[in-house]
Amino acid sequence: MEIINKILLNGQFSILKNYITANNFPWFYKTDYFSHIFYQAHAPKSDGFNCIIPLLDELKVNALMDASVLLLPSTYGTFGIELESNSKAALIFLYSCNGYVLHKEEKEACEENKGMLFNEKNKYTIFSQTDVKKNIMLVLNYY
Repeated sequence: MEIINKILLNGQFSILKNYITANNFPWFYKTDYFSHIFYQAHAPKSDGFNCIIPLLDELKVNALMDASVLLLPSTYGTFGIELESNSKAALIFLYSCNGYVLHKEEKEACEENKGMLFNEKNKYTIFSQTDVKKNIMLVLNYY
């Protein structure tokens, strides 16, 4: 796991955060959490896809598999993700909170504009927060 604090420049991060946290942002309810898909099945799925392009450039993404944003309410519990191929994954947090990510027994705090990069087939678990009502993170899978 690689950690990048301030993964985006402040202006780029503000644009992304303001877009995703706007009152008219389209969230879709899943089982106990909300999501929004930016990219899936080799094509953009959201009008907001352009907002994540600076992040894709920063990560030097060659091929994007999928990109979505998750909103986990404080009552959620845990959210597990497992990489099924030799792809890479990135988590980018929009807020700081007391939630955390557990990966290979390493515990890493959820902090605003922090990127967590994973590059091996493995599982990581996101533990929900108790100090704020929601934790919002961007999740990318790419090569």
